[in-house]
Amino acid sequence: MPAPRIDAISGEAVGVKPIRVSLEGANFADGAWVVAIAKGLIVENTVVIRHDLAIVTLRREGEALRAEPAELLVVNPVPKAEAYLRAHPELLDFDRSGQVDEKDLETLEALFGVGRSDPRFRPELDPTGDGLIDGADLAMLRSLLARRRPSRLRGRP
Repeated sequence: MPAPRIDAISGEAVGVKPIRVSLEGANFADGAWVVAIAKGLIVENTVVIRHDLAIVTLRREGEALRAEPAELLVVNPVPKAEAYLRAHPELLDFDRSGQVDEKDLETLEALFGVGRSDPRFRPELDPTGDGLIDGADLAMLRSLLARRRPSRLRGRP
């Protein structure tokens, strides 16, 4: 998918309270999130409605809010292909033990339901790349474990 772009922001900004605005543009993928690249601007929430429309809650620290498209960036999720992870199982060795094993599965299970907005979230613990440590991630790891009981990984001690 081509890179997302923001063409316009619509919504009224009054005071310093968080406001909800619409981002109009192109190439927004389901699960995309918005990050602020301007100092003091904070994105609190993102909901993609369509490929060309997203609703975002914004606030600016200490001053009235006025946001421009150049101050925001839409980041689309990049799913990691299951075939690639099968070829590179070391990426699923979360504890860096040199093996993909039950401990790696326990790591994911302990963080089940943690999403991008949670400080415990780490992208490497989200093999599907959808922004949420969920059943799809666990299924991917369980599938690998079922095919190859703990074995040494290339390039690992």
